[in-house]
Amino acid sequence: MNPLNHALVRRALVFLNTRRFTFLTRGRFKAADRNFTTAEAMQLAFCDWMSHVESLADGSVQDRILDWIGSRWWEQLAFGLEQADRKEWPSMTACFTFEQRYVLLEGRMKWYDIYEGRELLELPKRPKTMLICDITAVWADVLDRMEPPHDPSDQRQADDRAGSNPPGMGRPG
Repeated sequence: MNPLNHALVRRALVFLNTRRFTFLTRGRFKAADRNFTTAEAMQLAFCDWMSHVESLADGSVQDRILDWIGSRWWEQLAFGLEQADRKEWPSMTACFTFEQRYVLLEGRMKWYDIYEGRELLELPKRPKTMLICDITAVWADVLDRMEPPHDPSDQRQADDRAGSNPPGMGRPG
């Protein structure tokens, strides 16, 4: 995939505030003067999703989670998705315990304690409730929002110019 334009990516993010977007862009990605790679834009999309969950909205929490996941994981996911048809994208999930203290990434064998910054083979107690984020679906939504809006009248005008309808007659319906 080609580099992704700052303005398009920013417009597609719903919950991530401008200050946090700027911090990630300049600090984490060093992308103030260039477009985003797919892996970087995917991380922004994940931060955007986390920003709508109150206990995950804090930037330092997001930074710890991104550090734990690591840029290589994002690069591999981006590469895999770029090679496949969108209908065939696998579901890649992050699972958070309800209190949002622990996170488990699909494919990892250990939970991550967000507040202590360490991995655990098992949780101290069984969680009653979990919050699951399908990272692939989040990315697909962001890509959809980066597409220009479709104006149905554009298609009608193109059909009229192509002669698919008699002059003066729009599409039925």
